[in-house]
Amino acid sequence: MSVEFYHKPKGFKSMGWNPSLVLWGWQQKEIFQHRRYLEFFLTTEDALCNEELYEWVETNERGVVQASMIVAEDFDQHVGRCLSVRWALTKEKGKLTKAYRKLYELAKELGIPFICHTQEVSPYVYTMRYRKVKL
Repeated sequence: MSVEFYHKPKGFKSMGWNPSLVLWGWQQKEIFQHRRYLEFFLTTEDALCNEELYEWVETNERGVVQASMIVAEDFDQHVGRCLSVRWALTKEKGKLTKAYRKLYELAKELGIPFICHTQEVSPYVYTMRYRKVKL
């Protein structure tokens, strides 16, 4: 296994938005399936390309993406400046634990007081979770 964490400037494609991993994620969640997979993949890829991002990508020994987390600096109406998880994809439970730790470290390093991500409660119901960063 290999893990890379990097900064992706605006205008470049995301390495974490991997077609096979995204297809698997799309198949798992009914909320995504109101759109055809190709439309879902390409429109989201385009949106990610137009953002400055931080990405955590884990690949296996063949270079196949096994898990990824894509994060953007954001301004949330509730907490202000934050790092927001755009996508977190993995087939294996617990695989992104290190990515969430790295996200917290990055927020501290950048002086960003909150990290936030959504969590599925049930189909079509998500909560926004906030974590205060000790700066």
